Amino acid sequence: RVLRRNQHNSPRHHKGTKRMKLESTGFPSQARYQTLTIAAGERGRVYYFPITGGYTAFIRSVANAWAANTYYNWLVDGELIEKVERAIAALNSPLEIKPPIIAKRSIEWYGVNESGASVVFEVVMEGELAKPI
Repeated sequence: RVLRRNQHNSPRHHKGTKRMKLESTGFPSQARYQTLTIAAGERGRVYYFPITGGYTAFIRSVANAWAANTYYNWLVDGELIEKVERAIAALNSPLEIKPPIIAKRSIEWYGVNESGASVVFEVVMEGELAKPI
């Protein structure tokens, strides 16, 4: 399953190692929901969240709007996670991702509208940011 791509990157606690103290916070409000109207035959960046300040992002749930003849390219740290040609989950009920997908630099979604009318693209991302203290 594509959403489980980063399973090997999940943080684990191994016997004999000390736990690192972390500063942790949820995604800021501007990173939880982003939208863009894209004209027929056009493409655009629907969602962008740069990971800064020494934080690592843990993407814990995701949802998107979808319309016929459209798709998204979802990238994490510049790498394609999935070409999304469906609604992953309803915007008000995001799909939980276990284990979370890890991002160190950025999270981006690009919408492509191959329909004959303008379409509103919407993305919901939830998760947390953590860094060593």
